[in-house]
Amino acid sequence: MAIKIVPRTPRPDSNGVKNIGPLADIAIDTLADGLIAKSVLDTGFVTINFTRTAEEFDEDELEVDSAVKGRPLTLWDQKIVLGPVAARPVGTIPIRLPASLFPELPTPATPTTYEVMFQLYKEGGGVNEPSNLLEFVIDKTAPFGSKRSDANGNAVVTLAVPTPTPAFVNSPSDPQRTINEAWISDPANANLNFTVNVGYPLRRLDENLRVWLISGAQRVEVWNDEVPISGAFTIANTVLRTFPNGRVRIQYQWKDLPGNESRESAASDVLTLALAQPPVSTKGPLVPKTDPNYTTALYLDDFAGGITAIVESAFITNAEPGDEIFITIEDATDATNSVNLTSQPWVANTNLTFALTYTDLSQIFDDADEPKIANIWYEIVRTGIPNAESPVQLITLAFDYAGPMNPDIPDLTNRDIVLPVVTGASNTPNDLRPGDRNSPGKFKVTLAIGQPPITSAELAKCYINGLLVGEFNPFAGADADEFEVPVSADIISRLPIGTVDAYWTIQKADSDKNVMKSRNQLVTVAGAAIPLPPPTIRIRNPALRDYIECYGMISPTSSMVLGLQIPKDALLPPGKTITARFAVYRDLAGTDLIAGTEDSRDYVIKAANLPDVAPVSSPVIFKLAQPVRGAIAYGKYWYTTDINGQQSSDPIIKRIDNISNSFNYCDLTPAPATVP
Repeated sequence: MAIKIVPRTPRPDSNGVKNIGPLADIAIDTLADGLIAKSVLDTGFVTINFTRTAEEFDEDELEVDSAVKGRPLTLWDQKIVLGPVAARPVGTIPIRLPASLFPELPTPATPTTYEVMFQLYKEGGGVNEPSNLLEFVIDKTAPFGSKRSDANGNAVVTLAVPTPTPAFVNSPSDPQRTINEAWISDPANANLNFTVNVGYPLRRLDENLRVWLISGAQRVEVWNDEVPISGAFTIANTVLRTFPNGRVRIQYQWKDLPGNESRESAASDVLTLALAQPPVSTKGPLVPKTDPNYTTALYLDDFAGGITAIVESAFITNAEPGDEIFITIEDATDATNSVNLTSQPWVANTNLTFALTYTDLSQIFDDADEPKIANIWYEIVRTGIPNAESPVQLITLAFDYAGPMNPDIPDLTNRDIVLPVVTGASNTPNDLRPGDRNSPGKFKVTLAIGQPPITSAELAKCYINGLLVGEFNPFAGADADEFEVPVSADIISRLPIGTVDAYWTIQKADSDKNVMKSRNQLVTVAGAAIPLPPPTIRIRNPALRDYIECYGMISPTSSMVLGLQIPKDALLPPGKTITARFAVYRDLAGTDLIAGTEDSRDYVIKAANLPDVAPVSSPVIFKLAQPVRGAIAYGKYWYTTDINGQQSSDPIIKRIDNISNSFNYCDLTPAPATVP
């Protein structure tokens, strides 16, 4: 059973211990001079600590005698049953008595002192022993308060407003007490010196003073401490910079040692501020490329037109000529990675524009492989005061890209991306010939050794003459170091004659930003094939020997130069340059070329009344064709000319035989029987 307070029952006359000092010990926690804290009284109880005795019994009881000091002790009509010994606290037993037992008396004006004594009854019987006489003070009257008695004789406290206004000892001399920069910079005015009325009744030196300075809705505590007997207190002048310019009021309140608070004084005008106000910013820098509320990421594409951040003057107050503004960009996850942009002077009613360069932003991005969040804000710098910072905004830097490392970033043309190869039906690299114009072709890319392969997360696009001709995106897990896309015959047929650019791009498959482009590959484009009249050669007896023989030479005995007879045709007007061409092969199909036998010579078409015989080949070539008697070889002859691109006559292949029955070449030199 716990400690209980129950109605007291009458006891016979005491047979307890008489005429000796107290045997039981009681104590109470108090403030200085025995004062009970207001916070304790507000609980509704006063706790007295009873020290456990050497011998204890489960039925032990306590009775309480109390009185205002100077009056006889009165026995309380309740008693305290201590309960089982085993359930009692160690050392001391806290006895919670109702605070109503100890009211503050309405008179005199001073606090009320109480005396309390406990009587310990052994086993609730007739053997009792007194405690020591305990004394404590009840004070519920706050500074500037007065007590009176109500109809029931209870104390009623009335609080007056503290007066007068504290005196500003070192105030400026003008009637408005104007504090300006000159006054506040004077070392003698490092503090605002005040004195407050300390002559109110019953004041103690340990009473606490709270002081506030007020401007509009702004209320700042500037003092919270005791004050000496003189009533002097000081306020550091630095606190004045937290207020806007204009009238400043002062207000104060007292609190005594128990915790009773006076009313707050009236808020009274005390000074007028006319200081240079610290600048204030209410909005971070605007970054237009972020659309414009920071929701769109910044990409490499954006550097082409320049990326800027704008400090908007409309969101800055109290700035002055001489103030400087700089912008800071910082990795949102690493405050050690930041960049400060070169400051600019503040100009009234003028927005300041700062360039966000790739050099600066790339330091923050730090070659990340995915977009990164960055903080951006600006600071206003004025000598002698802390920098004023704007709110921080968040921007996204998305500078990650596909393909090999680009040495010229943020230029989106990557010179390290390999050039493509475009071929037509002729399979001639980057040269679309007349015969290719009506046939499909190919666009092929082979990555350089050491370059990263194209993955399923990347997309390659192929362009000829600015026209998208195909795309490549490998399957997951099928990374590719080369690829080829078909080019339709329709696209090839519509290309302009001359040269066109071919290039390819690579990008992350989920974004059309940061697309890396190869350099341009020039592709020669001929006009559509035009049927040129075929050349002929002189043949003595085509029915029997349809060969290239000495008879077909222009001057066989002297030069062994083949003469291509060019028909007169509107496609070949006088003055037109053609190129006669010749080559020798070991097979009739013209696939096994004999090295050193290719030859070409330009020829200009003559007037209409003059025959055209274009010379080509040489004695050396013919002797390479037939180095010994009985050697078999085949000569191919044709000509080309430029008509909307290079055009070609159809090649003609015939067997070569330029060794006579006497084993001489056409130029009468002997043909060897075997290779020397």
